Amino acid sequence: MILLVDDDPDIIKLLSGVLDSAGLAHVAAASGTEGLELARRHLPELVILDVQMPGLDGFDTFRALRKVPAMEDVPILFLSASGSDGDVIGGFDLGAEDYLTKPFNAVQLLAKVRSILQRFRRRPAQSYRAFRPNAVIDRRFKVISQLGQGGMASVYRVADIQTDEQFALKVLHGAGMATEHAIERFEREVEVMRELNHPNLVKLYHAKIDAQLCYFTMDYVSGATLRDELERKGVIRVTRALAVCELLADALAAIHAAGSMHRDVKPQNILFDARGTPLLTDFGLVVNPLEDQDRLTRTGVLMGTPRYMSPEQVKAPRDLDYRSDIYQLGVVLHEMLTGQTPFEDLEDFEAMFAAAEREIPPPQALDPTLPSIVVDVVLGALANDRESRFQSAKAMATAARTAIDMITGA
Repeated sequence: MILLVDDDPDIIKLLSGVLDSAGLAHVAAASGTEGLELARRHLPELVILDVQMPGLDGFDTFRALRKVPAMEDVPILFLSASGSDGDVIGGFDLGAEDYLTKPFNAVQLLAKVRSILQRFRRRPAQSYRAFRPNAVIDRRFKVISQLGQGGMASVYRVADIQTDEQFALKVLHGAGMATEHAIERFEREVEVMRELNHPNLVKLYHAKIDAQLCYFTMDYVSGATLRDELERKGVIRVTRALAVCELLADALAAIHAAGSMHRDVKPQNILFDARGTPLLTDFGLVVNPLEDQDRLTRTGVLMGTPRYMSPEQVKAPRDLDYRSDIYQLGVVLHEMLTGQTPFEDLEDFEAMFAAAEREIPPPQALDPTLPSIVVDVVLGALANDRESRFQSAKAMATAARTAIDMITGA
């Protein structure tokens, strides 16, 4: 979108005709004040700006545009009827991209416009280091703070400068942008989130994937993670742990119904909103188990978090199905109830291989007060042989609800 700002309607008509002939979308303003309003509304990628206008002239309009967060680096092409040295030098001193005098040559104008657009569209990928507080991303999202950082991507709390609505924005940073495998996985994450609509899954809102920037926005959840709650409390009350398990199992059922599996269910990926409702997030390892997993799983690389990985993730990572997610949720439930993951006394990878080879000890060994109906839910998810586990996430959700009803007498 190109923004035209000129108080002469004949010039606007001529400019519009030139841009229309090239198939370039544009909006027009008859004053600097109107131009500012349109800039905030449309976030143009180029401004063609008249210097000599009554009221707010081109120079003052330029300065005002630069104060709009999303317009800090948008190129501006000045037009002037006088072409005086003062106008030309004044424009370049402010940082104008180029300058043309009126009456203008249509071919020359169009050549300049195309050159500017091509140059700015080919700008190098944005470094994640540029995501500092108050920076504006993609001329739309203002960074508030960083929420997390991984090897390939970072997550930020941002505000939409058009609506003030807040989101969590996940962006591939330098290492991820340089890796085709990471970009492909990122695209898959976006595809899956677009398909999902469940109250216990974070929702996707905006997404952009190109050579300069790969990001998407999702629900910003202001509460703590389950990991935070476990570190603060040690264990979770039995009925609450079962209720969280029921809701997350139902969310996993929605993922599975969409033909995907999560592969990284763990307390760090479970958020609580202001009402205490759990939401499952981070679909970075999501995969379709019915398709060829070689597409997203590299030879010899274990994908997941060691203490939460299912036995088959360790022993046969290309032979996974939805029951792997059920196992991971079982580990989370075990940790909520006992304060420990299975084989807690072992190092991460030792515990991972122990779980792959041996049955999980009953959680009553850690807390003898746990009702047997609750233990049945845990062990029903954690069977080493997946044929002996719950055969669907819905079945696990039903078992958790049944246990709650028996304990509370509902």
